[in-house]
Amino acid sequence: ERKPDDSQALAGQVRKKLQTAQQLAPVVQVRRDDLDDMVTSTDVEIIGEDRRVLRAKERLEAFSKDGQPVLIVGPQGSGKRTFARYFHHVGPHGEAPYVELSLAEPGTEGPGAAIFGAESRAGSGTGQAGLLELVGDGTLAITHAEVLDPHYQALLAQYLKVGWFHRLYGQEAVRCRTRVVLVATRDEAGTLEQLVP
Repeated sequence: ERKPDDSQALAGQVRKKLQTAQQLAPVVQVRRDDLDDMVTSTDVEIIGEDRRVLRAKERLEAFSKDGQPVLIVGPQGSGKRTFARYFHHVGPHGEAPYVELSLAEPGTEGPGAAIFGAESRAGSGTGQAGLLELVGDGTLAITHAEVLDPHYQALLAQYLKVGWFHRLYGQEAVRCRTRVVLVATRDEAGTLEQLVP
């Protein structure tokens, strides 16, 4: 009977201990320090006497009470972002953060990581929380939503339907209550086709 080499036995023990340590290591969530810098004031009023503006204002006030996501569509310069801010302001969590993410100005992390966050691909246990997590009971307004990639549209639709999502490269469900407002520049029919998987 042949005994294993001491160095092979030691290497095996070290490998086993490292695997156990990786499995037991706590997951560290990296939080974005710049959320306060991203919060936008929603102290706005919708003024005007045009019946279409007044009707839109009344509809937003009614929709703001039910907690459902909203799609705001209109031509460039029509005040869509102001309507989105007003929608948050008159809602039940008007004091909570309101953050706008423009898909026309993608950040270095990309829209998927910005919205959903991302786990480390290397398995180091660290991750980046996305805006859906960080905004909490507030509102995330995604402007230029019509350019959102179909894959991320499907992930966002799942969150809106079931109230949870996975971070990119993650396996654990993340539950949150962030309200979503989609702001789009194209005509409503074209936008809906792109936003509904």
